[in-house]
Amino acid sequence: MKCPNCGYELPEGHLLCEKCGHEIKIVPDFEIDVENSISETLSTIVDEIIPPDDKDPEASLDTPNLSKEELLEEDFFKDPVIFRKEKPNKKHIALALIAAASLFAVILIAILFVYIHFSSGYQQKRAEKYMAKGQYDKAISCVDKGISLNNRNEELYLTKAKILYAKGDVEEAMDILDQSINNKKISSPEVLATFYEQYIDIYEKEGDYADINTLLLNSNDEYILNRFSDYISVAPVFSIPTGSYEKGTSLSLEFSGNGDVYYTTDGTDPSASHGTVYTGPISLEKGEYDIKAVFINKNGTVSDIAESYYLIDVVKPGEPIVNPESGSYTSPFNISAFSQNVNDKIYYTTDGSDPDEENGILYTEPFKAPIGKSNMSFVAVSEDGISSEIIRRSYDFDLKANMSGEEAYIYLLNDLYIAGKIADRAGTSKDGKGTYSYTYDSMVEISGSGYYYILVEYYSDGTLKKTLTGYMYAVDPYTGAAYYFLKDASGNMSLLPI
Repeated sequence: MKCPNCGYELPEGHLLCEKCGHEIKIVPDFEIDVENSISETLSTIVDEIIPPDDKDPEASLDTPNLSKEELLEEDFFKDPVIFRKEKPNKKHIALALIAAASLFAVILIAILFVYIHFSSGYQQKRAEKYMAKGQYDKAISCVDKGISLNNRNEELYLTKAKILYAKGDVEEAMDILDQSINNKKISSPEVLATFYEQYIDIYEKEGDYADINTLLLNSNDEYILNRFSDYISVAPVFSIPTGSYEKGTSLSLEFSGNGDVYYTTDGTDPSASHGTVYTGPISLEKGEYDIKAVFINKNGTVSDIAESYYLIDVVKPGEPIVNPESGSYTSPFNISAFSQNVNDKIYYTTDGSDPDEENGILYTEPFKAPIGKSNMSFVAVSEDGISSEIIRRSYDFDLKANMSGEEAYIYLLNDLYIAGKIADRAGTSKDGKGTYSYTYDSMVEISGSGYYYILVEYYSDGTLKKTLTGYMYAVDPYTGAAYYFLKDASGNMSLLPI
């Protein structure tokens, strides 16, 4: 190769003319900015290596300019100072370093050349810069070039879809996404999700939430379905299958996602404005039900309608037989109840309210009617939890005894006096300082003993103030016999002789 400046024949591989110092440039098909940058770098290297004085070709050298013959003369040996190694030529060193730097620059240029012309990643970055500037055609050109270099670079396809959508080519952008989503060779679920995100972003901007729902449901990919669950609207699932049932039951509607379920029971189509919001199990009693349900997510996307039919053909148990009939009674009597099916249970209330398994007393055996007026309700409940019709009874029990409650007071005073508990039948205390009095409280039935008047004892110290003593007494309404009346914390009652 000859120097283009002076025509001097250059050794192979030299990039600097040793005669005139002209730099030989190898110019590749490269971007001008990169070339300028490299030129500046080489010039800087030269300035740093060769000081300004050394660049002068006439600069003197420290080594004496002696010939070989002169060095062999006898005087040479007499002056050993003259015999020293020749100092390296600085210009030669500089040229060698420049040659090395030039070789490095050539390698660097080659690497950059390959990166620019054969790297899909470089094309990706150029496409993004062009897209940011709104130069969509140039951006598409870079992307296509990148794809031709590496058709497995998934990011390039995603970028191309973004550019096409920004350019207004919505259908073409969706085609790119479709092809990518259906590509079974996508590297990971996370990468696949980025394509769905772009697809969803386009649909959201277009307001097509129903299409988002269809897109995700068609993916049949568990990762995608979980990742974008807030966009999905799937029809509710019924907890029990369609069919006929011989007893009442509860129906649950199972669903997932962020939204609400609306349902109807008369066969009409439910919606956000028509139907009942599902908040818990639906009770199905006797009758026919045509239930439709729909899920509406937070974006207003409506699922398909789920529908199921139910026939609840319940056979109610027979109502219980209760004795005696309603009426007024003056003598003690027992109340009894019988179910028409031996497996049915009977529940009752004494305040007139409707009885059931939760709000009622389980009937086990006949019991005595309470004194006074009472309203009782009875119901039979089958093994399946089905209730019969309710039977109601009203009783007015006015016990006819040999004495009234007030008259029992006289019998009590007499028995207390005879027992020595008081000083006289007027109720005077044994020490004569006060007086005892007794007030009728109620009539109760004591198990195994019958009915008794209950009286409460007071003590007065001579003033008008009365104080409860804590003692209570029971008087037999037929015989007048008096007893201490005892009642424990559990409500059990008993009698103790005075």
